[in-house]
Amino acid sequence: MVDPRRSRLALLALALALFCAITGFRFADAHPADAVGFLYVIPVSLLAAEFSVLGAVAGAALATALTAVWAVSAEAYVSPVGYGVRALAMTVVGITVVRLVERSRRASAESDRWFAMSNDLLSTASLDGYYTKVNDAWIDLLGYTREDLLGRPYTDFVHPDDLAQTNATAGGLTSPSVVVGFENRYRARDGSWHWLLWSARSDGAQIYAVAKDITERKRLDREREHLLKRVKQLARTDELTGVANRRAWRDQITIELQRARRSGDPLAVILLDLDRFKSVNDELGHGAGDRLLKDCAQSWAHEIRDTDLLGRVGGDEFAVTLPNCDEVGAADVCARLRPATPEGASASIGFAIWNGGESAEHLIHRADQQLYASKDRAPSRAAR
Repeated sequence: MVDPRRSRLALLALALALFCAITGFRFADAHPADAVGFLYVIPVSLLAAEFSVLGAVAGAALATALTAVWAVSAEAYVSPVGYGVRALAMTVVGITVVRLVERSRRASAESDRWFAMSNDLLSTASLDGYYTKVNDAWIDLLGYTREDLLGRPYTDFVHPDDLAQTNATAGGLTSPSVVVGFENRYRARDGSWHWLLWSARSDGAQIYAVAKDITERKRLDREREHLLKRVKQLARTDELTGVANRRAWRDQITIELQRARRSGDPLAVILLDLDRFKSVNDELGHGAGDRLLKDCAQSWAHEIRDTDLLGRVGGDEFAVTLPNCDEVGAADVCARLRPATPEGASASIGFAIWNGGESAEHLIHRADQQLYASKDRAPSRAAR
């Protein structure tokens, strides 16, 4: 860090050296009428900029005194008015410089206060990838010292998954340009990651950027997304058994029919109906009936493919869509489903193969007819 006292002494020495150089030039000039003396405005301005009004007045006085020394030595006549004009001109220039410098310093101080006190993450960066200035919000959020942040490439703090996009975005700022709405993750000193939302502008020499911590917003977005997904899942899931509900299953059979029409692949539908389910509820209670429905759904789900869909479409009625499945395949699935029914229960099963042109309702109706034909063939089927 530059020592202010040493800096002021160096500037004072420079101003005095300029006074000496201009005075020497004045003595060396063979033409007394040349306005060499007005070069004194340079060291006077330096003194005014650093030492305010006192420096302006002292510089003007010294310039006037040196002019008098030259005039006496060179036997050049300068009237009192001439001295007065020179002194006044030097003083006015000095005070003007003082006012300009003070105005610049106030603007700079106000900018520095805004920079330091802002809750946003403010920074400037060089085009070679280093921060040149960061405000206290960075230190408060990430826990690093200012030296940590300024002494390392800013990509050192970026999440590996965001690094390529960060480099690409920063590369676009090597020429005058603007970036708005860029997001990436920064690692804090404690190892946690913070999502930042960036806006940045480049003048081709330096990057000026502001970022906001949106970690909490990202968390809420993830929770909201998970909740919406869960709500959608619940809206399409039978609450008791966990398989597809009637609406979801009917939507799926419609989709499968459309796919089968385009591809020409076969499509089968299986319907299952628990036998004597009402007696289970009447004799053992609805709790036993609910457990039986859940056990059936779980057992039958293990006997079908991932591409098939099992749904509960009524109280004790279930249905299965079997895409790309012909009559032989459907019969094989039925043969697996019946023995998979939990011990102590039985189910009637019927299936139908899409004929290539019928509606979903007609296909389901034919499967339902086969199911009831199965019940009619075994009206007194005993519980296994």
